[in-house]
Amino acid sequence: MLMQLFQDNSWDYEWLSQNPNITWEIVQANPDKSWSYEMLSENPNITWEIVQAHPDKPWSYEMLSENPNITWEIVQAHADKPWDYDELSMNPNITWEIVQANEDKPWSYGHLSQNTNITWEIVSLHPDRPWSYYMLSINPNLTWKIIYENMDKPWNFSLLSKNSMNRQPAATKIQRIFRRYKKIKRFKRGAYFQLRKLFDQYLVKYILEFIRV
Repeated sequence: MLMQLFQDNSWDYEWLSQNPNITWEIVQANPDKSWSYEMLSENPNITWEIVQAHPDKPWSYEMLSENPNITWEIVQAHADKPWDYDELSMNPNITWEIVQANEDKPWSYGHLSQNTNITWEIVSLHPDRPWSYYMLSINPNLTWKIIYENMDKPWNFSLLSKNSMNRQPAATKIQRIFRRYKKIKRFKRGAYFQLRKLFDQYLVKYILEFIRV
């Protein structure tokens, strides 16, 4: 483990605590380290079973509320816990159906706006809700077509610039095709042109997928 190999280095255990490579087994095996239970509470390796088995630990229910292992069923079954509805609103297990069925809860529409379960169709069908276009601007369900057709909305173009808009898989495929494209030049002439035509077809397909509006 890197922490053991570089023991003399000044590790930041607050950041390490939320690192997805840090498991509960590692934490237990190194009790002398200054783990942050606030950050650990958000770590995707921390399950509700672990939290329940160690009630003496200073878990943060604010951060647990965003943990992808926390489901609405868990929240309902443990309603006495201090769940944070701001953070819950960003939890990937919270769907629009759950929000609608529990209107009495203090959902944060600012945080819901960036929840990956919130689509533009949901937003446009419920214009009376206090959606945050600042937060919506980083929602990966957006497309440039949606932005273009709704230029009257107060989008944040700084955040839109960082939004991958669920195009990362296509970008990865394009990069992979270019790497393969370079390799086929090693083949004999006939095979090269045959494969080049095939790769060109796939390249066009994925470029169109990547830039489609």
